[in-house]
Amino acid sequence: MDLTNVLISAAIEVHRDKGPGLFESIYEWCLEKELELRTLSFVSQKAVTLHYKGFTREEPLRFDILVEDSLLIEAKSVANVLPIQRPSS
Repeated sequence: MDLTNVLISAAIEVHRDKGPGLFESIYEWCLEKELELRTLSFVSQKAVTLHYKGFTREEPLRFDILVEDSLLIEAKSVANVLPIQRPSS
């Protein structure tokens, strides 16, 4: 199983079903449900404390979704797709 391709396919499925213009939290929830349907393990909104050279960040970071303990997903939503965000032909 190529996890990257499976996740891209899952994200496309969510977008096909929901379309554009919703909040990130809605897409994230739908993607979680799609991952469940595909029987992939994941955790979401887990706090991560950053350590760097003996320093610790006091405010924990949160990631959106970690799939199969190996791939992080950060859900994003924009009102309009800018030309720079479009695939080049």
